[in-house]
Formats: sequence, C-alpha cells, structure tokens
Amino acid sequence: VSPTHAMEILSPAYGFNLDSSLRHRAAQGRLRGILNGIDVKEWNPETDEIIAAKYSSNSIEGKKICKRELQKRFSLPQRQDQPVFGLISRLAYQKGIDIFANAVDNVLMYDDAQFVVLASGNPGLEWHLKSIASRFPEKFSYIDSFDPELSHVVEAGADIFVMPSRYEPCGLNQMYSMRYGTLPLVRATGGLHDTVANYDAKNPSESTGFKFWDLYPESLTNSMRWAASVYRSDKSGFRKAQINAMSKDFSWNRTAGQYEDLYRAALGRI
Repeated sequence: VSPTHAMEILSPAYGFNLDSSLRHRAAQGRLRGILNGIDVKEWNPETDEIIAAKYSSNSIEGKKICKRELQKRFSLPQRQDQPVFGLISRLAYQKGIDIFANAVDNVLMYDDAQFVVLASGNPGLEWHLKSIASRFPEKFSYIDSFDPELSHVVEAGADIFVMPSRYEPCGLNQMYSMRYGTLPLVRATGGLHDTVANYDAKNPSESTGFKFWDLYPESLTNSMRWAASVYRSDKSGFRKAQINAMSKDFSWNRTAGQYEDLYRAALGRI
C-alpha cells in the first residue's frame, strides 16, 4: 500500500521470510505499491463537527481555538507559544513508541514544548507513558484509550504529529494530520516516506513535515527539537508548510485510477 514499502519488502529486514518470493515477483513486473487513500469528508477541518472551531488553509485562525481545546482536554496549560506534539497510536513494537518514550524525556527536561498522547496496547509501554506524565504534568499528558472523536481533537489542535514507526506499509495519521495543518514528524519508511516532504527552510512551500531516518532516541530527540525550533523561530516557513500540507490530495479519487491501471495490466497477462 505504498511504493516505498513495496521496495522495502524485497529485503530480509522487511520481507518476513517472503523476500525471495517477492523479489521473484518483482522481477516479473508483478509487484506494485499504491498508496492508500483517506475519507476526505470525515477528515476535513472546514466541516468537522467534532472540533472546537472550523478552519481552512485560507483562514487558519480556528486552529488556535482547537489548540486551546486540546490543551484543556488533556489538562495542560493553555499556551499558544509552546508547540504541541500529538501522537495517536497502538502501543505496538511496529510503531516505535518505545523509541519515542526514551526520546521525549530529554526534550521534556530541557525544552519548552507540550506532548499529548492518545494510545493503548502494550502494558509495559502504557506504564512507561504514565510514568512520564506523572513526572512532567505541565508538559506531557497521556490518555490510555482508543477514542475516534478525541482523535479529531488531537489532529486539529496539535502543531506537530509524531510517527516514529519501525515500518509503516502506508500510514493514515500523517495524511489526516496534513489535512488539519498539523505537520507530521515521521521516520522515513514505507508510506510515511512517500507522503511527507521533508522541511526545507530555503523552500518551505514544498515542505509538508519533518523526517528522520535513524531509529534511535537521539535522532528522534533532535528531530523534535528541530521541528519545535521551526515552529518558534520560522513562523512564516511553518505557515507555508501548513498551507502546502493542507492542499495535498490524499483522496481515493487519486488512488482509484492507479488501481484501474493495475487491473488492466493484470488482465493483459491473461
């Protein structure tokens, strides 16, 4: 469900013992990666009835109201000057939440930023996140839940959305985030790599988020600090990246034609 993941599964690291067979199929031209689409009616800040205020890329002031509501719902100080990082996830090895939990400590100790986490799953990771929240109650808030409505509140109110996945065949939350002008910070793997354009201070109008490659806590720590510094110090560039992200088409209309081409190619082999 993404071009990059289609390439990654040809290697032993990602192929789960099927890489040899997949390489054989790829050599025959029978392996193709097509990005998933999202429901652009459900995930639309201009019409979303769940969020505190509607907004668009042309008038993004409503996002400030959504940010205050997010901070209120997660019992954090209502500050606009602090960047708010959001994370919504299953607590699973694939999602790299263990890397995030180790990386965020350093940011919380030394940086002026807030984090909201909506996640459930692995009991050990739940305990770790609860421990962080108890040590940094003014900066880090964790809700142990799967809550679709609250997911909209996080996507609309956060400034930056963190996805440190070990592997990600496609990923959807980075697309939801861009729809809401919340810049994703992702590990460059699978569909995350395909959908997010890394921030470039010289050309922010082409940027839609932030990427890191090495799956180590230090790499994620540095990337979160980088994203926070852009939010604070390059407001014009951050705004341009938001506009660019909100203009991206992740609808199934974009994807359907690629599937039609795939089916026609398959029929041509019969």
